[in-house]
Amino acid sequence: MTPHREWFKSYGPSSVGIRVANGQVVFAAGVGTVEFTPVKDGRKMHPVLFSNVLHVPQLNQNLLSVLTLTCHHAFRVIIDSNTISFIKDNLPRFYASVGEDRVALLSGSTVQSQVASPAQVSDYELWHHRFCHLSHGRLKSLVEHQSVSDLKLPGVPSAGSIPICPACMDGKQTRDSFPQSASCRLIPLELIHSDLHGPLPATANGYKYWISFTDDASRFRRCWLLKAKSEAFSAFKQYKAWAEKQSGKSIKALRDDKGGEYMSNEWEHFMAEHGIERQHTTRATPQQNGVAERTNRILDEGVASLLSHSHFPARFWGEALSCFLHTLNRSPSAALSGKTPFEAFYNQIPSVSHLHVFGCRAYAHVQKDKRSAFQPKSRKCIFLGYPIDYKGWKCWDPITGDVFISRDVRFVETEMPGTELGLPGPRYEPMSGSVGEPGTKLAPPTSSPHPIPHLHLLCLLLILTCLILMTLTPILILSLMLMISMSLIRLLVLILVLHLLLHLLCLLHLSPHLLLLLNRVLLLSQNRLPLLNHPRTPETPELLLHLANLM
Repeated sequence: MTPHREWFKSYGPSSVGIRVANGQVVFAAGVGTVEFTPVKDGRKMHPVLFSNVLHVPQLNQNLLSVLTLTCHHAFRVIIDSNTISFIKDNLPRFYASVGEDRVALLSGSTVQSQVASPAQVSDYELWHHRFCHLSHGRLKSLVEHQSVSDLKLPGVPSAGSIPICPACMDGKQTRDSFPQSASCRLIPLELIHSDLHGPLPATANGYKYWISFTDDASRFRRCWLLKAKSEAFSAFKQYKAWAEKQSGKSIKALRDDKGGEYMSNEWEHFMAEHGIERQHTTRATPQQNGVAERTNRILDEGVASLLSHSHFPARFWGEALSCFLHTLNRSPSAALSGKTPFEAFYNQIPSVSHLHVFGCRAYAHVQKDKRSAFQPKSRKCIFLGYPIDYKGWKCWDPITGDVFISRDVRFVETEMPGTELGLPGPRYEPMSGSVGEPGTKLAPPTSSPHPIPHLHLLCLLLILTCLILMTLTPILILSLMLMISMSLIRLLVLILVLHLLLHLLCLLHLSPHLLLLLNRVLLLSQNRLPLLNHPRTPETPELLLHLANLM
């Protein structure tokens, strides 16, 4: 056992419990092999490989089990004065010297491995999450080329020494890409690549598509969310106004896949009026619009990784897209030889000191005019990204459902509240195939993620039937009694009135529950749930039992 993570030649997870001398139980963090080079009389011996070595960070010294060597590995141990010899196959393998404190220390040294230290891995993973799951190579390029400022990461560990990110596996496993085009414009806005992505599960605001615009020279990307494909033209006009105002240049050409959303007469007239060249890809050749196709694939995979890591359902894809796009423009691009699109477009190095992990725990300060005396000064919320028009952070309060912007926020980037909320809704599924291939949407499952709740409908119909029978029963009884004897009319009328009053009270008492149940049935039957937390509907068995008691 050893506390030194950097000694391991190979390493894997482990959680074995060990009882130490003081009776305390500590747990291993991993297990692996350690290479040891013995030394005898100043001369190095043949290296020894210790297997099944436990990594126990709580230990303050290394421990070697002699009984394990003798019982399981056929070693013989000879103690001669202050020297211990470890012999196997009649050959001495290594030695230990006994000190005055009667503790034996192995003679030799361990071979330092290339595995990153826990501190290095921890820092790398934090910035990997802050950059919305940026790839290892691109994050390494940021550090080596100093492409951004305020990136507090001394170095990037080797690719083989960092653990696999499950969120990246969820969103980014693809086939090999097509070769990239060698041509690239030198002046911003000479050529704009555009593509539309969707349909996707509707966001809380009803958006089902996004349209991307990528400047060929700077690779700077912007996206607009759309509720319908017909809004693509309006998004392009907004992009044109923004890009030309920011860069001081004019768009010269637009390349698209000749989708129906790009071919309206209104769009054609607008392009001709402003002298913008149209470049359409030929049929079934999406590789000709490879930049836009790659952009949508990168965005699609990034959104999937963010939602997987934050444990958010698919309806949060709009927030994830905005956050990922913000960091993507501050990440190096191979087409720019390591420069970031932000620097290429604005001609200045971006700062990344404001980046934080999407979906992490956040505490926003509540200003004086928003709270009364003795109320908390902090609001517990979840970080959702970077608003375009504000200098602050976008946060979401899952209790009230409010989305707000604040500049006074404290972040706990190791906590992901989405795991505790259990937000309903389908999981986000990436649509994009390999680079250059048209995005293909997977066939919908045979059963909806939220099937129509037949049990809820059945229970609701049963309740309504019971109420109708409760109302009709006195009338039937009255009719029978009238047929038998007219002398009981007054008594029966009194019973009928009391019975109807009782049913009226039952209906008044149950109506809120029935309305909530009906609301939930309608929402689930439409295969959607509201974004905000809604009042919980009593479970059906409890409601039926309550109704039976009232009857």
